[in-house]
Amino acid sequence: MTFARVDDDNIQCFRGAYFAGVTFLPYHAEMHRNRERSLAYRWIQDGIVKALGLPEYDGRRLADRASPPPSLSAQNSYRGGGAPRLLIAQRRKRTIANVSWIAETGRHLGFNVLLTYFEGMPFAAQYALVRYADVFLSIHGMALQWAFAMDGTTPASRGCRTVIELRHFVKPFPLRLQFYRIVTSSANLSYVEIPAKSAVMGESVERPAQELRRLMRERVPFELKGFHDQTASYENELVSNALAEAYKKALSCPA
Repeated sequence: MTFARVDDDNIQCFRGAYFAGVTFLPYHAEMHRNRERSLAYRWIQDGIVKALGLPEYDGRRLADRASPPPSLSAQNSYRGGGAPRLLIAQRRKRTIANVSWIAETGRHLGFNVLLTYFEGMPFAAQYALVRYADVFLSIHGMALQWAFAMDGTTPASRGCRTVIELRHFVKPFPLRLQFYRIVTSSANLSYVEIPAKSAVMGESVERPAQELRRLMRERVPFELKGFHDQTASYENELVSNALAEAYKKALSCPA
């Protein structure tokens, strides 16, 4: 694993490895009681901060949140002024249609907002951006696996940081396949899921109308092109309410 350079395949492999290794640990109906999974995430956190030379967790001030480590300052320049930080990860496929509106709504609420793409971004930058975020919003996908990096490790920080998953246009998954709900619960984060109200299929989908019907009918349609190639839209009220609630929680986070 190379931390410094851009290598999307390498990063995807890393996320996939811990995704499989940790997500499929046995879990209880009350997922926050799964000590094994929480300890696994903690072990990954400790290994990465040591490799990157970042401050440790455990409630210590995160390197003065307004002044990120110099080597990462370019990637973390959205932090400043003490405002809660909203990180929005857009994708080049399976995209969020009204993402600009979401970013502007976040700014209006008082967030310090960064809208970015993780594709083509070095591992260290991706990790640092999520770690220093107070709210992380993304459409369903592997970017959300970074949620484990957010700081929910101390009693004062538990539940004050939020992950908002915008579910793409698809039939709701059974609980055992709601991976990011499991990740956030184990990492002591608040979690909100917002369903898509509609979607436009991408160019790779040959029969869009039929594909949309199949996405809402089939239980786990991973093999469908429309599962991966779509632009999803969301109810503005649901998104703004989720952001407003997350903002209130973020204000209670330790400095």
